[in-house]
Amino acid sequence: MDRDTLDSLDKETLIRLILSQAEAIERLTREVEALRADNAALRAKLDLPPKTPENSNTPPSQGHKASGEESKTSEGKRRKPHAGAHRPLHPNPTAKRDVFASSCQHCGAFFLESPQFVCGAYDHIEIPPTLLSDLLGLDISEGALVNILDAAKDAFAKATAAIRAKLLDGTILQSDETGLRVGKQNWWLWVFHHDDSALFVAAPSRAKKVVADFLGDFRPDFWVSDRYGGQMGWATVNNQVCLAHLIRDVQYAIDAGDDIFAPELRHLLGRACRIGRRRERLADATLKTYAARLYARLDELMRLVPAHEAGVKLQRVIKRTWQYLFVFVTNRDIPATNNGSERALRPCVVFRKITNGFRTEWGAKLYADIRSVIETARRRSIGALEAIRLTLAGASLAQST
Repeated sequence: MDRDTLDSLDKETLIRLILSQAEAIERLTREVEALRADNAALRAKLDLPPKTPENSNTPPSQGHKASGEESKTSEGKRRKPHAGAHRPLHPNPTAKRDVFASSCQHCGAFFLESPQFVCGAYDHIEIPPTLLSDLLGLDISEGALVNILDAAKDAFAKATAAIRAKLLDGTILQSDETGLRVGKQNWWLWVFHHDDSALFVAAPSRAKKVVADFLGDFRPDFWVSDRYGGQMGWATVNNQVCLAHLIRDVQYAIDAGDDIFAPELRHLLGRACRIGRRRERLADATLKTYAARLYARLDELMRLVPAHEAGVKLQRVIKRTWQYLFVFVTNRDIPATNNGSERALRPCVVFRKITNGFRTEWGAKLYADIRSVIETARRRSIGALEAIRLTLAGASLAQST
C-alpha cells in the first residue's frame, strides 16, 4: 500500500489496519520461533551417534560396516577371522555346462571368439516340479494342501492347549513379540515360554490384552521380558528385564557423549552378568551379598549427574526399572537376558522375510500353533516330524529320554 492510499484513509481505518498488521506480525513471530526450535532440535539430532546393533535394538541385518572395517569384539579387540567354509562340488554331476561370456559387462565389447578360462565352478541343484507325482505318484493341488492344513487345525489346537496348561503350571514365564503381516494388516506374533514348553500366539494387537487373554486368572511368580509396557507387571513377585537390551541402550548414551553416568552403569551391568554366569558355583549367601552390593553401587551411580541428555534419559529409565535389574542374581532359574525369547522367535522372523506373511487370519493362527508344537518338541528332544506325527495322532509330546 503506497503513501497516497494511506493519506486517503480516515483515522478509524488506519487503526484497524495497524491492529491487523500487528496481529499478523505476532502470528509470524510465533511461527518463526517454532521453526527455530525445530531447527535446533534437528541440529541436535545431527550430532547424535547413529543407531546400530551395538547400541540399540536395531537388527544385525540392518547394521552397516564400512568397506575395509575390521570386525572387533565388545572389548574393542580385533576379532579373529573364522575359517572359510564351502560346500564341495559333486564329483559326478548329472549334467555339466561351460557358460562363456559373450561381451564385457563394463564396456560391452564383444569377445565370444576370444579364448576364455574358467573363473568359477558351482553346483546348481534343481528339484523337479513333478517330484511328488514322479516319485510318489501324488498329484496335490494348492487347494488340497489348504484342506490338509484345515483338517489339522483341531489337532494342533488341542496340542497347543496342553502346552498352555503346562506353561501356566510353572512359576517363571518369559515373553517377547515380533511383527507379522496378515493380509494387508500388521499383526504380532507373541511367544510365552519356559525351559521345556513354548507357546506362540498370533494376534492383531501388541497391547496387554494379548497377555491377559493368555494368562487368564493365572499369574506367575517371576516374568522375564524386555521393558515394553505390555509385558511388564504380570508377576506376583518380580520382573526381570533384559540386561542385553539395557546394555545396548547404555552404549548409545556413551556414544552420544555421556562419560560420567553411562560408563559406570555399563561396568555395573557387566559385573552383574558375570556373577550370573557363576551362579551354579556360588552359595546362596554369597549371591545375596553380591546382590546387595550391586544395588548399593546402583544407588551411588544414581547420584551422579550425566554429562549428556542421553545419559539423563538413561537415568530416568533406571529410576523406573531399578528393582527389575538384578532379580536373577539370587534366583538361579531366572536368566539375565531375554535371549531365549529372541531365539524362539528367530525362525518366525526368517519365515516372515521369506513369505512376507499370510493371506488369512486362520493361516497365521495355525502357523502359531504349529510353531508351538515344533518349538516345544525341540525343547523336549523330539524331532519336528515325530512331533507332527504325535500331534495328528492325538498323542502328547512326552519328554524324550
